[in-house]
Amino acid sequence: MKGITLFLSILLFFPTLTMGQLNPVEGDGRFYSRDDDTLSFIKKQLLSSAFRDVFTKELKEMGLDSDKFWRRYEEKFQEYFTPIKESLEKKYEIGVEGGKPDKVKYQKSLRQKRLVLKGRYGRLSRAIPQYSIKKMSRSPQVPNSRYLRLRAKVNRKELHRIYLQFTSDNPERHFSTLYLSTKFQLVNTSWVETGVEVESDFTQVLSNHWREKLEAELSGKVDRIIFADAGTTSQIETFTRMNTEAREAMIGDAKNQADLEKSAQSGEKVEVPEILGNDFGSSLWMTLNFKIKKVKENTEAQKREFELMGDLLLLDLATQGILVHEDFSERMGNYSFSNAKEINSGLANAIFQMPLSRFQKLSEAVLQAKGNMKRVVIDVVEYGNLGELMSLMKLLGNKGITKQFSPVIKSFTPSNAKILLEYAGDDVDMTAIIRGLENKVLGVDRRIVFPTPNTVFQVALKKEGANSVKDSPKPNEAKETPTPKAVKAPTS
Repeated sequence: MKGITLFLSILLFFPTLTMGQLNPVEGDGRFYSRDDDTLSFIKKQLLSSAFRDVFTKELKEMGLDSDKFWRRYEEKFQEYFTPIKESLEKKYEIGVEGGKPDKVKYQKSLRQKRLVLKGRYGRLSRAIPQYSIKKMSRSPQVPNSRYLRLRAKVNRKELHRIYLQFTSDNPERHFSTLYLSTKFQLVNTSWVETGVEVESDFTQVLSNHWREKLEAELSGKVDRIIFADAGTTSQIETFTRMNTEAREAMIGDAKNQADLEKSAQSGEKVEVPEILGNDFGSSLWMTLNFKIKKVKENTEAQKREFELMGDLLLLDLATQGILVHEDFSERMGNYSFSNAKEINSGLANAIFQMPLSRFQKLSEAVLQAKGNMKRVVIDVVEYGNLGELMSLMKLLGNKGITKQFSPVIKSFTPSNAKILLEYAGDDVDMTAIIRGLENKVLGVDRRIVFPTPNTVFQVALKKEGANSVKDSPKPNEAKETPTPKAVKAPTS
């Protein structure tokens, strides 16, 4: 079972890995300078122009809408720059009644500020970790006409994220809290044998250090990280056990708590559950579970060998969706028990290290969850092999990028598979995007068809040939109308 899980994990993360590759792309930058522009300023504007050319080429290569991206980029920059422009107008008394406007300085400052800030806006350059300038020149006929050519390596995964940031139609969710719960299980041993006098001293130190690491990794994505004590953990568990309707009702009530308080002030009797005082509907819950198992003990050498196991689960409390789950690699540790501090410190350090590599990857999972994803299941009723299934998932992800399509394999057999599709935004738009895949070719001899006309949630990857989609006429071919066969009337 573990082997199958590993195999699926490799398959599911394959598209992500390929998206992260660094692709070399050439870009051209142009800028019309003014006589008082510094060489440093000119170079920055040329780089910005060349980067834009690189991004446009790469977005098109990835099958994304570059026109839509730059249109949204310009719109958002204008929103960002408007108050800066108004501040400059006030500074130079432009349009101020009774003022002494300095339009020359205003126009110069406005241009400088706009170009400098636009070169930085959105931090687009983070998708280009490396570049080299191939050529930089100016026109002999028009000296102020500048040109630059560069070769850049583009991180497609980062560019994909930037594209989504500017084009997504779905408002971003807000996470107020990440609740952290930890659990330690001892097998064939006791806390005394691990060199610990008081259990809470050991567990609290670890929890505090993990919280510090999480705060650093999730800064700006979660408001606060709280260690969940036994009482809070119990409340969260109660919340997760509620049925969907009850949970959504409670979340709705929590969002409108001001209305409840207003009703209470007017004299109405309002029943407010104790759990309502918390923010579970806008929070995440992380559980870290560890097992410390004594494997053997050598009394002569005064050493104990322990096997350390554990797992991590990150849950979106509003949707009950699992954002991250990982079983940590097992670790073995051999510690001297002649010194309680040595065995205590050794075990604490080993356990502390186990989830750290996963912590570094949490940011992406939380950002994805902020998209307020919905879920549907697509039945793939016919396909040839897993490669074709992966191609379908990749196509879904690329075509539905603005709706944050996130397909994963839920289950599969040799002839049937279920794809869990998470998406953001309007349901009609989602179905239209999937319907748009009809007749798309996958691989050499497979086509996407929808066996049931009224739904897009049943898909077949039909092999070309007799009685397949390939036999249907092309747009410019005349369609031969078959002679209707006689239908025998039913007998009564």
